Amino acid sequence: MCSIIVFGVLGLNIINPFAIDTLKLRGFYCQSVDGRLFNAYFKPVGAYSGGYGNFWIAETPKYFPLIEWRVYWDRTVHHDFNDDKSEGEPIDNYEVVRSYIKNEVIGKQK
Repeated sequence: MCSIIVFGVLGLNIINPFAIDTLKLRGFYCQSVDGRLFNAYFKPVGAYSGGYGNFWIAETPKYFPLIEWRVYWDRTVHHDFNDDKSEGEPIDNYEVVRSYIKNEVIGKQK
């Protein structure tokens, strides 16, 4: 049973379309907002996309965080999550992710 679980998780990582290009993918894992767990991902794209890259937020169940479902997706996000400074001032990207979760996910579900 254990090897089925291990090879199943390994197979899901191989099927993942971003598995080959994971060095560019930036993740913000286990963001807790209002008692709910979220993971956020940012993948930069080329210059002709109209934004800095693809950004999506996935919610995970509290007691089984291996499963997640996408609750928000933006293909032309206008914030570069790979950059930790803006105009010489440090940026807390985790706070930016939390504000996206509060505004775009929780705020629109009410």
